Amino acid sequence: MVAKNSLPFAEARGDDLAIVDEFASVTFVQVNERVNRAVHALQSFGLGQGDRVALFVGNRHEALEFATAVNHAALVNVPINWHLAAEEVAYILDDSDARVILADAEHGDLAADAAARAQDVEHRIVFGGALDGFLELEEVLAAQSADEPEQQASGATMFYTSGTTGRPKGVVSSLLPIGADAGVVQMLLEGLGGLMQYPRDGRALVMAPVYHSGPFATAAIASALGNTLYFTRKFDPEQMLRLID
Repeated sequence: MVAKNSLPFAEARGDDLAIVDEFASVTFVQVNERVNRAVHALQSFGLGQGDRVALFVGNRHEALEFATAVNHAALVNVPINWHLAAEEVAYILDDSDARVILADAEHGDLAADAAARAQDVEHRIVFGGALDGFLELEEVLAAQSADEPEQQASGATMFYTSGTTGRPKGVVSSLLPIGADAGVVQMLLEGLGGLMQYPRDGRALVMAPVYHSGPFATAAIASALGNTLYFTRKFDPEQMLRLID
């Protein structure tokens, strides 16, 4: 039986595809279990409510799963643009007080350089390949229970501005009350989806990088409404047309 705070649709549509990317296809049940394991892992790190977790990731299922776990563990996602230089990434890690960084191996060298410069990063995790000094995400998840975590509460996401008038500044929306019941986030996303006329139980294509608020919100809202997400690493018009067909 799926517990109260589990992901929507995990029971009703368990074997349906939840996320499809260029590396894997995962069902709603699989995503739910992976999110549960990630919540347990984050809690095992001793993080407290409102602590920051940096996401240095490309468009893959692991990125959305981990972001969801952060939001279920009363923590704050900090998506970081992987086009930045190591010094710029390190600044955001320090300015946000990020205690954890999840890195995509495709940008691993840059992530490792930035994390080495940062002051407060205690836990380094990588997916899509190995990286010196980083734990591998699949091993981190495998060490944890897939059971629904008992302690869950809503988190938030902190996006950094472009920094056109100085250093980038972290911005957290006041719409997401950190520490509220985890169902609050789901209700908010469903409400936003309704206002924006998102379909339910449909399909959504995300080709722009999820470090940006637009694609990140598209993925989160579409997922909350039970859509199957299709991630690509970059925009390619021919690939887009094939996927739409």
